[in-house]
Amino acid sequence: MVRTPLATVAERALELQIPLSKHFPAQYSMCSDVKHVSKYVKDMLSKQQMAQFRKTPWGHFADIPDIQFCAQIVHMLLLRMVKQQPKDELWFNIVGKIEEFTYNDFCRITGLPPAAPRPAVAEDTEKDDEDAEDEEEPGEISKTYFGGSLDITFQMMKDKVDEVRGGKKRKGDLPVKLASLFVVENVLLGKDRTTRISRKSIQLVNDFEEFKKEPWSRDAYDLLVTHVKRLLDGHPMKFVDSKTNNPEYKNAKFSIYGFILVLQVWAYERIPKFGEHFGTRVGNDEVPILNWTCHGKFRSSKIRKLVFADEVPTPPNSDDEDEGEHDNIELETKEKVEEMCSNIDEIKISVQRLEKKVDEELGELKNLLVKVIDTVNKALQEK
Repeated sequence: MVRTPLATVAERALELQIPLSKHFPAQYSMCSDVKHVSKYVKDMLSKQQMAQFRKTPWGHFADIPDIQFCAQIVHMLLLRMVKQQPKDELWFNIVGKIEEFTYNDFCRITGLPPAAPRPAVAEDTEKDDEDAEDEEEPGEISKTYFGGSLDITFQMMKDKVDEVRGGKKRKGDLPVKLASLFVVENVLLGKDRTTRISRKSIQLVNDFEEFKKEPWSRDAYDLLVTHVKRLLDGHPMKFVDSKTNNPEYKNAKFSIYGFILVLQVWAYERIPKFGEHFGTRVGNDEVPILNWTCHGKFRSSKIRKLVFADEVPTPPNSDDEDEGEHDNIELETKEKVEEMCSNIDEIKISVQRLEKKVDEELGELKNLLVKVIDTVNKALQEK
């Protein structure tokens, strides 16, 4: 029996899916709306509703600090995924050492309760479920916020939450249900803006106790891991072909489904140099995602220099000027402008209301003054 040398086994375990010599530049956009979750939830809920929201498995998400998605950290990790790894985990070769991102890591970092995987569903059963959903009557959430429609995209959900937080607060538990649906679908399970969110979720949130029992942490983890594993399929050849056909082509572009910031925070904690140079610890909560923030953008060349300087051979230098955060910066700028315009409109409305109130009070004061003068004149005449 021929035995494989241990050195060879170790080398195979460290073998990258994409060799260092084939690394390429890329830009990423994040589909998760985590950047808005804290502000949106706090704006749309009353004090009593916020207390109810905090009792949900994701109630602490209202305290997630302003953390910017650092695309190049994620890119550097994805380029270092190894060939041999479990189907349901992400393994990276970080300067000769395997670092594993697991479901336990996901639950620990997010503070979400662990759950068993959903049972496998046959295709025929899935089709029957979809047909049943088509026949279902829209629930209270759908009727109240979406005109009875169950065909709601991720963008429509975000727009509705934005609208609700800027309007008059509604009493009852409907805002809490809407905020929770937003967290689950747009933060944990975020996808392209035009993609339709789950009809099942829209219906299930009406039965709030059952909605909270769903294995959302497992769904979110499975989506993230599955999507990340497929993201670089066909690369670097796709990048090389695009570069050959268009000499001005500089970066591959990807949209990441799921709660990708969890992987970024994992990198801060598991690989100390990431946290030291590219993150800022702002707390010591038992839920790690509440402890980190990040501002500014970082070039891949700087990350390679500070974190991966000991790699052999050295990856090729890429023309990474302004690489990585373009899409997110443009989106954030647009959203900030929209938010400023919305705030200006709210200020105008408040000023108009104040002017109207002042006019009404001045009118009442004038009438009162006239009555006083009349009373005084009558008293003088009687004397």
